[in-house]
Amino acid sequence: MKFLSKSLFAAFLALISFAGCTSEKAPDVSGVKAELPARRFDRDFAAIDTNTVGAGLAALSQKYPDFLNFYLDTLMGFGVRGEYADAAPPVREGVRVLLTHKDYRGVFDSVARHFPDTKAAEESLTKAYRYYRHYYPEAPEKRPLVFFTSNLSRYNAITYGDLLGVGLDMYLGLDYPFYRSVEIPDYMIRRLSPEYIPVDMMIALHRDRYPFDPENHSLIDLMIQRGQELYFLTKVLPQTPDSIRLGYTAAQLKWLGDNESNVYHFYVQNKLLHETNLLKTLRFVTDGPRDVNISLEAPGNTGSWIGYRIFSAWMEKHRDMPLSKALEPKSGQQILQESGYKSK
Repeated sequence: MKFLSKSLFAAFLALISFAGCTSEKAPDVSGVKAELPARRFDRDFAAIDTNTVGAGLAALSQKYPDFLNFYLDTLMGFGVRGEYADAAPPVREGVRVLLTHKDYRGVFDSVARHFPDTKAAEESLTKAYRYYRHYYPEAPEKRPLVFFTSNLSRYNAITYGDLLGVGLDMYLGLDYPFYRSVEIPDYMIRRLSPEYIPVDMMIALHRDRYPFDPENHSLIDLMIQRGQELYFLTKVLPQTPDSIRLGYTAAQLKWLGDNESNVYHFYVQNKLLHETNLLKTLRFVTDGPRDVNISLEAPGNTGSWIGYRIFSAWMEKHRDMPLSKALEPKSGQQILQESGYKSK
């Protein structure tokens, strides 16, 4: 808690610095129906009697017919395939080991301590989903929400059919000691805290509709794809500080704002906007610690930021266009030309 005041001040700075991006009044969604009935799969799974694992799985299959097999076979890769007998190798050598090994039990115990309840997560997700349904009214009004753990396998927020899933083991906070032991880098660890749950879920929902498609696309195309995603987050999470929803720290946001022109001209001068070689382009639109090619102070993922700024300028000229239509795949070069974008 000793960092709380500093964190609040940083978020405040981010809001002030980028008021131009976030000041648009949020729509009234009080009348939008959204229901996310939640279940604690993590607790129910951890409570299986390890002497009768098969029977425990059979019981769970009744409570979680929409999730158990997906969890066992896709997320955990055990290959149980509905065969819950204790003697079955996937149950004996996979599930039972997960339930009994001290390190794995430690993850379950840490989740139980950090999340004695999930009310805050449920409330923030429901609020975000109301905004989502405001823009996509055809989306289901009711969607099951499942909280799970996957032994630090980096499943943060997922969708499976209509089901929404949150891997609580990926939100144990900056001080959780074992993230580094499974080689999660620091620039990712800073986002493994509960306040990022709705951000990650909205990203998962966005990518369900608009999968990131890097193949055979120029860097400007990729920048606009990422920029559309960031712009979407500002719409479905209007009260969330940019320092959380956009994936950059407050200090990084300030640096980007102060150096936007230099970053953009780096891409222009190095003739990167129309580059299609993924080895040269992908690093500019994916997370990373920093980009020393631009500046020793430049964060990673600067291309996504510039894409966001370009797409925001384009949206200023298309205010009447429904968000769902605006976010459909578009030519990056066309968006750049039509936006009238001028870096600061």
